[in-house]
Amino acid sequence: MPVTLRRAFRTYAPEPDAEHAISTETVVGYPFTSGGLELEPEYKHLLRTRPVARITTPTGDPAWLVTGYEECRAVLGDARFSRSAIAAPAGPRQQIPSVPPNAFNGMEMLRRTGEARAVLQHLRPRRIAIHRPWIEGLAEQLLDAMVRRGAPGDLVADYAAPFPLAVMCRVLGLETGRDGRPSYADEERLAYWSDVAFSMNSRDPTEIAASWAELREYLAGEVARVRRDPGDGMLATLVAARDDHGSFSEDELLDTTAGLLVVGYKTLISFLGLAAVALLRHPEQAGRTAQDPVRLLPTAVEELLRYVLIENRGVARIATERVRVGDVTVAAGELVVVALHAADHDPGTFPDPGRLEATRRDAEHLAFGHGEHFCPGSALARLQIHCALAALLPRLPALRLAVPAEQLTWRDGLILRAPATVPVTW
Repeated sequence: MPVTLRRAFRTYAPEPDAEHAISTETVVGYPFTSGGLELEPEYKHLLRTRPVARITTPTGDPAWLVTGYEECRAVLGDARFSRSAIAAPAGPRQQIPSVPPNAFNGMEMLRRTGEARAVLQHLRPRRIAIHRPWIEGLAEQLLDAMVRRGAPGDLVADYAAPFPLAVMCRVLGLETGRDGRPSYADEERLAYWSDVAFSMNSRDPTEIAASWAELREYLAGEVARVRRDPGDGMLATLVAARDDHGSFSEDELLDTTAGLLVVGYKTLISFLGLAAVALLRHPEQAGRTAQDPVRLLPTAVEELLRYVLIENRGVARIATERVRVGDVTVAAGELVVVALHAADHDPGTFPDPGRLEATRRDAEHLAFGHGEHFCPGSALARLQIHCALAALLPRLPALRLAVPAEQLTWRDGLILRAPATVPVTW
């Protein structure tokens, strides 16, 4: 279904004073993080009334919060909104930086140095398809192990956490055991380092610096190993770009590798845990999909990507010049926060957005961004989700939540909303 942008780029006309005063009134209380399963009422209100609204971030910086689907799509597709500009020392901030400012700008650095194409080959659908049999086997092994241990199980600790970590280690080419998984000690350390990297104004700066230094030290050991025995993982390609072409520094190599690992690992934990909860709460949708997975699982994956709420704050961009978005003009240098999770629940684009419908085809979701800011790891993420759900769906008729959904506990202080546990029985 084609998507129009008429609301996102209206012809500029100065607003009457009263309307202008309303449109620039600062919304208080951001970020609106209940940590629950439903979109917060503040987002729902803004979607109806002000898809581009003035906010103050937790750092005290003014910003524009974009919630409307068309407005978010417009910002993401416009190169005048920069991610790398967030790292400017005196620029506005969405939050207190939890890691080095450029840690998650690795792909922009690779594009700037001309190395992106070689690295992105590891994330192309044809390349990642090589890993599919192993990923499918891993999903079955983890669920079988959970069942053997007996009820109750925890779909986070037993499935959603170890699954994407093992996949990311394999794709990057990090050292693992004979079963393809990191050691238990490495799993624990990587989980802690990733939590700190994804913290949201909730960690002491000393702890943040120490944690990132430990992660970089761990990866420096992996880089040294790859230099001795390259293999065919993504890290080997990054090391070759560093050593053969001198395209970036050793620090940039370590930060880029850390960013790829943490983002690819942490976002999938949150998504898989919440997707499992969504399916357990909607057994009719899970049942329909399980009966015809060849036809329905691909659309169910896309619907879950739209429906599941893993963001707690949105993604930040800086306007590099004056841009009109929706009913407001964003000045050069202003911070814009794009609330993708709210946009994917915009009732103007997705009728009855709070309903999970496995066959929904209303419009393209924005879970992976759009345009200039589309996630390069989307194909790998989709493959993991597809394999994880294909293994889980046949077991769902026997699985049920061991506590009411309203009593699920949440990880506090993270950029992503993540259930601490998803206890299940059978």
